[in-house]
Amino acid sequence: IQPKEYFGVMLPDDIIEGKTPGLEQLIRVARQEKASVIAVQEVPIECVSSYGIIEVKKHITPNLFQVSHIVEKPSQKDAPSNLAVVGRYVLSQKIFTSLDHVKTYGSGEIQLTDAITHMIQNNEKVFAYKIQGLRYDIGTPVGWIKAIVGMALQHPHYAIHIKNFLTDIE
Repeated sequence: IQPKEYFGVMLPDDIIEGKTPGLEQLIRVARQEKASVIAVQEVPIECVSSYGIIEVKKHITPNLFQVSHIVEKPSQKDAPSNLAVVGRYVLSQKIFTSLDHVKTYGSGEIQLTDAITHMIQNNEKVFAYKIQGLRYDIGTPVGWIKAIVGMALQHPHYAIHIKNFLTDIE
């Protein structure tokens, strides 16, 4: 990676289905803002403890925010918003220096969200974009099943079979 190049990260437990691919949406914002950008989605407040949650520094447009920091899996009372980080990122190469500076947890795990916060604390702008499209969280059994059924219902060959099956089991 060249010093001024950005790169995309797609976590495998999120599928984002939409007219414009999620990563392409983030690339557009990264080019526009000349900064790193992360995908976010509003989640119910009772779900914030399952996600990295952003604190908004500045509200740019209805879907674009400058990030002041990210809290990894906060309690409901400690959540700075209900905007959850969802598995798509376009990051500057400065993330690698930040990854070297963040602490590991008891399991030896390094949190990407901590490294992103480290970048912000070192004067790197980071934006969050409300990703457009339907997101499936396949990190849970129910999410995985919803993704299979939801995508099958949109497929020209499988949709009729799935609809018939769902009708038959009611």
